[in-house]
Amino acid sequence: MNYLGHLALAEDNDESRIGHYLGDFVKGNKAAISKQYPDRIAKGIIAHRKIDIFTDAHPAFRRAVQLLKADSGRFASIIVDVIFDYYLIKHWKQFFSEDFEIFVRKCYNSLEMIVADELYPERCREFTRRLIDRDAFHVYSDIEGIHRVLCGIDRRIKRESTLPQALEHIKLNYPQLEQEFLNFFPDVMEFSSNDTIATTT
Repeated sequence: MNYLGHLALAEDNDESRIGHYLGDFVKGNKAAISKQYPDRIAKGIIAHRKIDIFTDAHPAFRRAVQLLKADSGRFASIIVDVIFDYYLIKHWKQFFSEDFEIFVRKCYNSLEMIVADELYPERCREFTRRLIDRDAFHVYSDIEGIHRVLCGIDRRIKRESTLPQALEHIKLNYPQLEQEFLNFFPDVMEFSSNDTIATTT
């Protein structure tokens, strides 16, 4: 799951959204996270990790990765993470009653709290500032925007990647990738709604 997907699965409050977003930036075990962060944020971080494990094991996600594996190699899962955010926006009304624009404004308001607070890792705060400045969650709504996102990831990794060439392969497999997203997302919504997912004990 990429950033937008994790935020969509959070509870409707700033702390939960912050926690679900922070999952890729925060290290440490459950005890350390619970000690460092307020309860709702800690629960969001733990939920993020559990959602990632669920996602990686889900048959639809794995099939989507296999569609791109031959051309994209080890980077196929990154591409699927990002393209699933695109499909989430495309099918937003199928899964959520809240207007997407209202949701995005709430997310940016929550993420501004990260930028302003030294509690959070500096690398995370800098990345989040750039994400807000470029209005990333609207960039995800356009297939060419997905290409720019993947090229941005490519610039941040040290080794050569296939990400700049991924758009061609996404377009070739577009209907199948979309169907696998539609197979996947209802299941991850159900999983994330389980009261035990965010427990920090």
